[in-house]
Amino acid sequence: LMILLMGKKVHNSPQTVILLAGKRKVLPGDEVMIFEFGKRLALEYNKCIFRSGNADGADQYFIEGVKEVAPDRVQLVLPFKNHRKKTQVGVYTQSIEQLQLSAESPAVYQANLSANYRRLIDLYFEQPQSKAAIKASYLVRDMVMVFGHGDLAPISAAYFYDDLTQTCQGGTGFTMQLCAELKIPFWNQGVWGK
Repeated sequence: LMILLMGKKVHNSPQTVILLAGKRKVLPGDEVMIFEFGKRLALEYNKCIFRSGNADGADQYFIEGVKEVAPDRVQLVLPFKNHRKKTQVGVYTQSIEQLQLSAESPAVYQANLSANYRRLIDLYFEQPQSKAAIKASYLVRDMVMVFGHGDLAPISAAYFYDDLTQTCQGGTGFTMQLCAELKIPFWNQGVWGK
């Protein structure tokens, strides 16, 4: 079965992975909108897998909506094993620590990173206990969320909750950039919120 996600053709199948991610800061009142959209996606695309990075804010609200309908179709990709442990109950989780990544892993290597990001990623592998490496673990998590690794398939589409006054900034912007590089269709609430 082929479905349209905002005008793009995507298979409604267990092999289709849809990323749900966004800002930690959510405008007052948008929590319900994000939750309801996650729930609606899980109902309408009843075979797809929904992946998130398990962050506070938008990630949490999207996934809570999906979990209400289909907790068995949630994948959380974590920057480290115990990241927000209470939210991991009853869903599939994978931390980047468990994936045996290297700087040459496809999820890391294929990203077209700026020099600043590349240096942080290098530190993640060279000095894993440094403050910079801890910060980089979130970037590595974002790359794995999009590109996949091992048993984690690449995503087919993504929905983001962004700061519409300063779009494509921070970790959410970084993840959007990765989607754009791979020509993966993605939308923010300026589109899906309507």
